[in-house]
Amino acid sequence: MAVAKEDERRSQMKDFQRFIIDRVFEIEATKEGTRIDLGPLADDPKKSVEAIVKEDDHVELRLFDTK
Repeated sequence: MAVAKEDERRSQMKDFQRFIIDRVFEIEATKEGTRIDLGPLADDPKKSVEAIVKEDDHVELRLFDTK
């Protein structure tokens, strides 16, 4: 059971690493906090997603027009 849980955790970490490598396009400091550009939506490439990590560790997701 413990081995199966560890294998699942490793698989999830591998998937998360792939997400970070594939989806983080830009990271920058702003007045609001750290802005992370997650790139365009698959079904609407004219829109992109950004995450704002605020100083209180709250995270907001927002849509914006793709450049």
